[in-house]
Amino acid sequence: MPLTSKGPIPKEFTDLFSKKYQRQLSNISKEDKRKIRRTQDDFYLQNEYYVNRLLMSGDVLFGDTITQYCNKIVDLLLRSNPELRKDLRIYLVKSPVVNAFATGNGSIFVNMGLIAEVENEAQLASVLAHEIIHFEEKHVLNEYVEANKDDYGFNLFKTENEED
Repeated sequence: MPLTSKGPIPKEFTDLFSKKYQRQLSNISKEDKRKIRRTQDDFYLQNEYYVNRLLMSGDVLFGDTITQYCNKIVDLLLRSNPELRKDLRIYLVKSPVVNAFATGNGSIFVNMGLIAEVENEAQLASVLAHEIIHFEEKHVLNEYVEANKDDYGFNLFKTENEED
């Protein structure tokens, strides 16, 4: 029997893109420099667009047995951190690529290709813990800001002979 989504449709699938984007803007600190805030704003816009597009693709499952299993593992991993657990949503992606990834909004996507390759629960827990850390430490956002520094003149005085 093929895997199919079950249960109520998660709010993330039905909320308006603009509403999700506005929620993310509250994460921007007014203490950061204007250029950094603008880059963060751009990140949240692109992140929500990408996640929304993926959710609407028909390739993302929720409520299926594998997603439920992944959620149980995350529940165990974060049993001492219920606040962080509330921020995370785990989804299964119909993709043969061996991968999992965290987004800036708390969605963690696990590809079927990864599920097919893990040998035991400990390996899957390790991957999920790795993705949780990416979200918690805001690695995706920080990498985006760092990658876009040149676009906003942070390296204005860099000479042509210097390498990135």
